[in-house]
Amino acid sequence: MQRTSSADDIASLFKVTYIDERSNARLQEDVTVYAWGLFLQSIEERDVPVTFAELLTFSTGWDQIPPCGFAKEIDILFYNQESDSTRLPFVSTCGLQMWLPRNENPESLSRLLLRAVKESAGFLKV
Repeated sequence: MQRTSSADDIASLFKVTYIDERSNARLQEDVTVYAWGLFLQSIEERDVPVTFAELLTFSTGWDQIPPCGFAKEIDILFYNQESDSTRLPFVSTCGLQMWLPRNENPESLSRLLLRAVKESAGFLKV
């Protein structure tokens, strides 16, 4: 990235799209959002082997924040993790959307996001 980014800078690019607050799933989404915040802090503190540039590339196709910003905030949406398989977080770079699994504890979400970012083909890598 051309300028130093903080966890707060990156977090401000995302908008969480919650399910109805009366749903049991909402509590699970709150846990995931908390874990997401801790993941961003761990990148800032260099506690995980991923950079904000890599996370942005995975999320948007850009390795830095464009000078005029993005067309919109990146939507964080949620999905249920199936009990018999592991589904990694995924994105739509065109739609600026990221899906995270509901009810993931910080360590679990961190592992899943690390795998998703590091194992994705990425742009211009194929």
